[in-house]
Amino acid sequence: MRRFRKILFLNRPGLDDSHALDRAVRLAEENAAELKMIEVHPAVTPDPDTDYQKVSHSALLDYARNHRRLFLERLAEKYRNRVQISVDIFFGTPFIETIKEVQRHCHDLVVLAPEKKGLDVMIFGSTDMHLLRKCPCPVWIVKPGCNEAFQHIMAAVDMDSYDDSKGGLNRQIIELSSSLARAEACHLHIAHAWSRPYSNLLGFNDIGVSFDRMNDWTEEVKESHQSWFNHLIERFSLQQLFNSKLDMHLVQGEAEDTVSQLVKEQHIDLLVMGTVARKGIEGFLIGNTAENIISGLHCSLLAVKPEHFICPVSADEDSD
Repeated sequence: MRRFRKILFLNRPGLDDSHALDRAVRLAEENAAELKMIEVHPAVTPDPDTDYQKVSHSALLDYARNHRRLFLERLAEKYRNRVQISVDIFFGTPFIETIKEVQRHCHDLVVLAPEKKGLDVMIFGSTDMHLLRKCPCPVWIVKPGCNEAFQHIMAAVDMDSYDDSKGGLNRQIIELSSSLARAEACHLHIAHAWSRPYSNLLGFNDIGVSFDRMNDWTEEVKESHQSWFNHLIERFSLQQLFNSKLDMHLVQGEAEDTVSQLVKEQHIDLLVMGTVARKGIEGFLIGNTAENIISGLHCSLLAVKPEHFICPVSADEDSD
């Protein structure tokens, strides 16, 4: 199955993004997709007090653009026997120009490396977070130094996201993660965290709720989530597709704690999850839970938006 047709790779000079480029090329090759490599450099305002040896501002921009385009062409040359690659250079705000390029040419995936690197975790910078919040297509942030082949891919699903009227976010997460896991011939993990409503509150005896009733309520909530989780697995025939390579994790606790812990315990190479808040300004806010999960993430991240997502960046707006 061709999952991606037009992949956009954001190259950022000075970053360790060779693994991200290798992953973008491999994805393009496996999907018979087009690959475009871009760089975005800060816009330069002409200085009226400096004549740059009487070279015009536009001529300087053209020189800089051609210089960086030549660099990308040389970088792309070694991959052109495998995939179709084009290159381009933009000036402006990196996340805005990247999103505008996605909108103009209908790219269905953006691949990049994180702006910063910790000892064992990814540290996301401003451009990373803006793309996670606002880019209309999936964003794949590749951990530097990751193995070429994945061993474990995890899909984090949310009971509140399983709503076809809102674009079926879980459907996208499951379909993406399962198709990637099959292509990699690796283990697929499906993770769902559940918790009893108001579980962080104390003093239930004060409102007349007995300990036994609280236990019954907890079991009722667990059974509800278990039923939903089983239905999700059955709907996409995951047991039949993966057999012993399918691992299901229905865990009690807050998602930001349990999913992060599972990623470390299960040695996950790629986490696929939604990143839009359930409530708030539509198409703008990353969910608090998602933001807490990806903070200090130990693996690569593929962030997915629901189909109804409204991008706050217009294709014809100017960069700040």
